[in-house]
Order: sequence, then C-alpha cells, then structure tokens
Amino acid sequence: SNALIMEDDVRFIDDWRAHFDFARPAIPDDWDLIYVGSCCCVGKPGVEQVSGHLHRVRRALCTHAYALSKKAAPALIEACEKIYAPVDIAMSLHGIPKLNTYAFLPRLAFQHETMIQP
Repeated sequence: SNALIMEDDVRFIDDWRAHFDFARPAIPDDWDLIYVGSCCCVGKPGVEQVSGHLHRVRRALCTHAYALSKKAAPALIEACEKIYAPVDIAMSLHGIPKLNTYAFLPRLAFQHETMIQP
C-alpha cells in the first residue's frame, strides 16, 4: 500500500480536505510522489497545473508532508541512499527526475511556526 509521511510538526490548512477531494479524481494512477506540503515550487520551471491545487512538478523541497506510492519506494530509497545533503535536496535532485511527482500548490500542509517559500 501507499504511505503518507508527515513530520511531527505538520499542520494542515483549514480547508485542506475540500482541496484534496477536488483534486483526487485527477491524480493519475501512475503517481509516485505527491507533496501535500512542499516549498520552493511556485514559479519554478516544469510546474503544470493538473486540477485545482494539484500540479505536476519537476522539483520540490521540504519533507513535512508527502505521499509515496509503494512502487516508487525502492527508487526513492536508492536515490537517497548516499547521504551527502539534506533528504529533501537528495529527493529533488535524484528522486523526482525518476518519479511521477505532483504537489499541491498552494500547499495543503505546512510546518508549525516555520516560514518557508511556497
């Protein structure tokens, strides 16, 4: 099965469920990684709106809330096996290029008391 990974300080926006439910039918069956919370995506090359807040992305940072498909887990683990940088940077550089990656923009979840770029 798939997994939703959340850091212990994650908080969801008040109407997150409405945005998620609206975009859910548009999530492709072959998705690998979905950032429910992300940073540094907005305005970057390769961002394509799919439906509502859901976008296909070619880069993303922050790991406070993301969904990972079971089939993509081995590829992401392999991409991040060498520890040389923070995990979100390793995921962005070595995982996302190999995976069907999406992000909710604006994000549906954020880190408590942390100001990060969308």
